[in-house]
Amino acid sequence: MNPSFYRVAHEKDLDTGVSKIKYYTITLFPIMPTISYKISF
Repeated sequence: MNPSFYRVAHEKDLDTGVSKIKYYTITLFPIMPTISYKISF
């Protein structure tokens, strides 16, 4: 699946005080239909 865009979230651990940055991928069309054809002579 190709991501359409990324979402960034800042999370902080309350016990240690360490903050982390997490990236989440968002896909709009998880299944993309395709059409193909072949011409031969």
